[in-house]
Amino acid sequence: MENEKTQALINAFEPKRLAARRSCRHLQIFGWVFLSLGLLLFVGVFTSGENGAMFFILGLGILFLGVLILSISRLAKRKFQKSLSDEVEEEVNQVLFPNAVVNHNIGVSYETMMGPGFFAPPDRYIGTDLRTSDYHGISFEQGHYCLQERTASNNSHGRSGSTYVDYAMGTLYHFAFERDFGQIVKVIEKEGTLSFNVNKLKKVETEYIEFNRKFMVLASDETTCFFLLTPQIQEKLMSFEKMFKGQFYLAFIGRDLFICANNSDGSMPIPWKEPLSIDNMQPAIESMALPAVFIDLLGLSLPKFEKNGGIDVNKPS
Repeated sequence: MENEKTQALINAFEPKRLAARRSCRHLQIFGWVFLSLGLLLFVGVFTSGENGAMFFILGLGILFLGVLILSISRLAKRKFQKSLSDEVEEEVNQVLFPNAVVNHNIGVSYETMMGPGFFAPPDRYIGTDLRTSDYHGISFEQGHYCLQERTASNNSHGRSGSTYVDYAMGTLYHFAFERDFGQIVKVIEKEGTLSFNVNKLKKVETEYIEFNRKFMVLASDETTCFFLLTPQIQEKLMSFEKMFKGQFYLAFIGRDLFICANNSDGSMPIPWKEPLSIDNMQPAIESMALPAVFIDLLGLSLPKFEKNGGIDVNKPS
């Protein structure tokens, strides 16, 4: 996104950030005052004799009011960040992905979600915020996911039941190109590794020591691995890993590329405490423009990713 458009967003949202911050601080002050007053009234229960019940009820009500006010203060922050995030996403779509189609009610298909084998199959899959588009002729789709496992539990009456617990949540990106390399290359962040279906792959070490410490590289063919996983790609993976709170995964499988930012939901780097600037807005813009970043960086639209490597097999030699 051009700096002029970024600056226009900053000019529009910086006053809103300041107003939201002021509102949040005022609400927090009131919230803590009510919490402190409620605690004092609870202490008064033990010294007020026959008025103890009144102090208890009054203290409980004021404590509840304090908690409510603090919750509202957090909503002010979330509302601002959501508003700015939506505006940036809309601007990125207009500039980079004018053909984007967004459906907030569904995600990528279950088959696509499980395709790269990053996670164990869930008992329940919840997909939302599907975006499909193309960039330089390369189609892609992305969507938020929440994977849940079912656990048995007993309620207070001894009756058995089940609950669903989240074990993976984030955003999956899927790209399709013409050339089928017939190989598999996976890059998995070592911390919190959850990837499955890696038994037939061998571990590959790159020349980038810091990258090897952070990521595990698995491949069915070492030559294809180094053809696809260039030093520039390794640098970009390192930068995105720092940007997102969770784990970052990548997989080339045949003619498909999968990128996963696990635990990325709610971790979009929208500035809150610092004044908005082009520099501190750039991570948020780049994360929303991630499909274009990787298509350009990998050269997915170049001849080497076309069918037969861009060579016309029907053309006489």
